[in-house]
Amino acid sequence: MAHTPSITRRIAAAVLPLFLLAACASSTKLVNVWHDPAYSGGPMKKIIVLGLGAEGAMSQTFEDIFTAELKRRGVEAVAGHTLLPRDQQPSREAMEQAAKDVGADGFLVARLVKTEKETQYAAGYTPAVPGVGNYNNFYGYYSAAATYAPPVAYQYEVVTVETNLWDVRTDKLVWAGTTQTFAPGSVSQEAPGFAKLIVNSLAERKLIPVKS
Repeated sequence: MAHTPSITRRIAAAVLPLFLLAACASSTKLVNVWHDPAYSGGPMKKIIVLGLGAEGAMSQTFEDIFTAELKRRGVEAVAGHTLLPRDQQPSREAMEQAAKDVGADGFLVARLVKTEKETQYAAGYTPAVPGVGNYNNFYGYYSAAATYAPPVAYQYEVVTVETNLWDVRTDKLVWAGTTQTFAPGSVSQEAPGFAKLIVNSLAERKLIPVKS
């Protein structure tokens, strides 16, 4: 029983990084939200979704997943890549015409802002030793040395994305949110959770229809 606390703390020190990684993995959080209190246009029923900052297929996959989530919530959503060319930046006229063609109420634009490396540290553990710098015997020393857990450092990515909802009729920003995704995986893994988070926030503000 005398060694139980040491063993417990050793296990805790070793397992802590795994718990921290699990808490961070595939986790997207809204860190900043803004909305226009003067907006009075009502829920937007048709929205064009645009994903910026990712290349080709990744951007299209993001738009498709986000569009599917909006449709699930009662919004007639359209993926931008089905309306606008991606080999060049579309003109304002092309954007306006696309919105007119489908009768869109708004543009929902998600833009990759930055990707950073973060470092997390888990402190090591050195068991208490009887006396001042002395061990009672070899077995005491051996037990203490065996239960020593060194500090652990590991890195993970943090991806920051800015998402804006624009009113087509007034050409004004209606809602803006900044998200951070910790230890992100692929677009197909992260986009569904990201889309749900954003769509829930839009529904809370009644900027899209609220399904009963």
